[in-house]
Order: sequence, then C-alpha cells, then structure tokens
Amino acid sequence: MCLKYCSYKHKHKYTRGKESGFLLMASIFIMVVLSASVVVMMKMSLLQSASNSIGIQSKRALLAAQAGLEWGVYQASVSSCAASSSFTLSEVDLSDFDIVVTCTMTSFTEFSTTVNLYSIESVAQWGTYQSAGEEAMSDYVYRKVNAVVEI
Repeated sequence: MCLKYCSYKHKHKYTRGKESGFLLMASIFIMVVLSASVVVMMKMSLLQSASNSIGIQSKRALLAAQAGLEWGVYQASVSSCAASSSFTLSEVDLSDFDIVVTCTMTSFTEFSTTVNLYSIESVAQWGTYQSAGEEAMSDYVYRKVNAVVEI
C-alpha cells in the first residue's frame, strides 16, 4: 500500500526492443528442423521396407531355382532330360517366378562302362530387367543354380 510514492509503478511500462519476435523465429526454426527430420525418417523407412521386400523375393527366387533344379534331376533320372524347359510353380509365394531349366548330357566310357553326366542349370527370375538408370531396375530378382549328376 503505497501512500506517498505510488507513481513509480506506472513509469516502467514494457516497450518492445531488439528481442521482439525472437520466440517466433525460434519456433519456426524448430518446426522446420522437425519437419525435415520427419521427411528424412520417412524416406529411410521406405528404403528399408523396399530392401526387406527385395531380400524376401531374393530368397524366394533361390527356392524357386532350387525347385527347378530338383525337377531337372528328377527328369534326368526317369528319362532323358530336355535341352530346355520353362515352367511356373503352383505354390502361391513362388507362382510369380519364371523358371527355366536347361540340361545337357555328356557320355563317356570309363573302364568299359558308359557313364552319363547330366549338367542341369535352373534359373528363376521375378520382374523385368531394365537397363541402368530406369526405375523398374529395383523390382527384379534373378537366381541361378546348377548341378552335375551321374545317373
């Protein structure tokens, strides 16, 4: 309760100085930095997801190629193998792969015994191969396995 000297309260009013608007600039800077980091994290997440997808398709391509190789060995054991056969598998996860199995037979005589060697190669691919620089290049998986069997 001021009785005599009450005028000092009204002399010191707040006036805007050089720091006026500093909080606005700081908040805009923080919002820009946060939005940029969110964009970078989203891109990294998409790249990681695409990498995992190609990794899974790569494993499936290997399984499809191995299935084609087993089919080729079976064909060689029950009859002569065809020079080239292409087919698709009925398994849902492997039905999108194109499989080509090639077989060549080599006969030779060893100690008056005829030996037949079958060289079997199986190729499984998914997607369409594009030349470097085109976007579809990342959607292509190719695996090749081969075996030589004596029957």
